[in-house]
Amino acid sequence: MDKSKFGNTATREHEETQKTDTSVVRQVNSPATGTDPAPAAGGRSLALATATPADAGSDDKNVCLFTSSQVLLNTAIISVQDSEGHLHKARVLLDSGSMSNFIREEFFDNLNLEKIPINHAISGVGQVSSTIRYKSNMTISSSDNAFNTRISCLILPQITSNIPLVSFSTNNLEIPKNAQLADPDFNVSRPIDMLLGAGIFWRLIKTERISLKRTNLNLQQSKLGWLVSGEIENKIQNKSVNCLNTLSLDSQIAKFWEIEEVFTKPALNYAMLLSVKNTTSLLI
Repeated sequence: MDKSKFGNTATREHEETQKTDTSVVRQVNSPATGTDPAPAAGGRSLALATATPADAGSDDKNVCLFTSSQVLLNTAIISVQDSEGHLHKARVLLDSGSMSNFIREEFFDNLNLEKIPINHAISGVGQVSSTIRYKSNMTISSSDNAFNTRISCLILPQITSNIPLVSFSTNNLEIPKNAQLADPDFNVSRPIDMLLGAGIFWRLIKTERISLKRTNLNLQQSKLGWLVSGEIENKIQNKSVNCLNTLSLDSQIAKFWEIEEVFTKPALNYAMLLSVKNTTSLLI
């Protein structure tokens, strides 16, 4: 028995195994496939990614499924005075991180107040900026009319999405029965009509605060009533799916030439047929 023959065969198999392992490692560690994102606090994150080498024309698809608990923000119901002195109920978001007050354009139109032309730039998270064209001055008051003041608001088509994101039951929340809530329906997902920024926020806040048992929610006393805020777990988790599809430059160029070929091929084929026909006629 020739041992050297078996030795060479084993060596080749070992080399092929090493090549296979190396290609697998290279594919797993390739930057094109990305890395798994770290799970966000209070939720689960699932990421799927597929990719092919960019120089061959890639079609990358990244799908992210994310579920989480939601955070309640401070909301309240106030009264806003229109041009004739009538009061309109508005649902407001109290935001100590905002330097301006805002009002939703659709709600503002019901007040028939004067629009003041301006050219005001605002920026938010990620330095995303937008330009405000109008503002207005108005008088607001608490539901019991114990507090009232005059403020200036920038007019926006929409301030934010519905708050909270998902409606939930308050049956398990031990809210004191004598607590006059600033927003009695804080648990119902609804639009926001106005945003009150830091300029008025700290004028509304009082000192007393209550932590609700067996939850991460807090009651904060204010001149508008008790504000409810904090993290709450969704019984029905809200799921969002984001999909990103990108094509490499090579792939797009290839498609461009394929489109061009649709128009050029028939013309070339017809010319070739004429050439063949003429050649055949000459031979005859």
